[in-house]
Amino acid sequence: MNNSAITWITETPKPEAHSYNTRNRNNGKLMIITTVLPMEVVMYGILTRVPADHWEKTLNQICKGWSAIPRDPFFQNMHFHGCKLGLYIQDQLRINSGTQFIQIEEKKAKVAFRRTIPGQVCDSLDGLLLIRRSSDEPRNVNGNFYAANPATKQVVKLAFDFEQDIMYFTCKGKIVSIDGKFKVVFLGSSNIEERYQYRWYIYSMESGMHGLIPYRKVTCPDSIAINDMFYPHNTISTGAVTYWSNIYDGMTLAFDARNETCYSLVLPGDTNGTKWQIVKNGDQLGFVTWSYNDREIGMWALKDLQNSIWIKTGTIVADRRSSNTNIDRGLIHSANFLYDQQILVFVICLSLRKMILKLVAFDVKTGSIRTLRKIPKFSEVGLHINSLITL
Repeated sequence: MNNSAITWITETPKPEAHSYNTRNRNNGKLMIITTVLPMEVVMYGILTRVPADHWEKTLNQICKGWSAIPRDPFFQNMHFHGCKLGLYIQDQLRINSGTQFIQIEEKKAKVAFRRTIPGQVCDSLDGLLLIRRSSDEPRNVNGNFYAANPATKQVVKLAFDFEQDIMYFTCKGKIVSIDGKFKVVFLGSSNIEERYQYRWYIYSMESGMHGLIPYRKVTCPDSIAINDMFYPHNTISTGAVTYWSNIYDGMTLAFDARNETCYSLVLPGDTNGTKWQIVKNGDQLGFVTWSYNDREIGMWALKDLQNSIWIKTGTIVADRRSSNTNIDRGLIHSANFLYDQQILVFVICLSLRKMILKLVAFDVKTGSIRTLRKIPKFSEVGLHINSLITL
């Protein structure tokens, strides 16, 4: 690590006092009031509150000392704890048009910034994006992968050492964090003796990476019976655990990267005849179901991973009197949680023929629903934090 940031903090002379003149109203005498802000207050009381994208646009241009601050791991950690959870919206048909990064405010969704990123977003964790871009090389069927922080514009190409003759669910690769270190987990399968063998591939992402990134391989045990037609419906990572749910029967596979252990989960409720989705709910796995008339929404949270124990956290019945919310006037396309089971964000399709999509937020505690914004058709929406975290 470059110690320039730490040197700047400890050895820079104290800033000059800020002075201004004022006149006492009682006796008319001129007084000089002097204020000095300690460096700790400037660093950790003020600068940690500056949005991540503002560093790239303005603060990095002040001087070399200031441009070194965001690279200090301690400052990154302090800044991260003050970041608010938001969303990214990417048009899958027009990736080059730019990905929007959204901050949810009290009354609306505000676009914090827009970035053109080099491919399709696979996952987001702590401000880092995992990006996949298709390759023109015949042998590279899995594509090229990148890690990027859109706020700081850092992009690192990841040279994953993929095995041959393995079908990877490439767009379902997920980032996990273990003791402050980032890893990427893929689920792959191969046809061995007329049966599919599923394996997890774990790659470490570290600064200064060169050449092919080695991997660890963990084979799914025979005790977990997986349908040969397993295809991920959606994939969620919470902490160091990654979940894949099967689109056909709802079976969910879990992989804990800390001890490299595999689990099979049984989803709560009935997945037949209803629409459902596993969702990220803070550090927990959530499960959301909704009926075909989109009026009743059930919510669960995973309490025990090893024993597949779920608890029901609530049921929402949409109020038809809220005519401006569209939750009763459209089809729910996907769902995700914000702020630890307080805000449930839906993507709602208002017209299948025209593919008109809207982003809607439901406050679980107050029952209020509000439309955030229209979004492009075939949009990918996910949770994201605009932080200064880098590889």
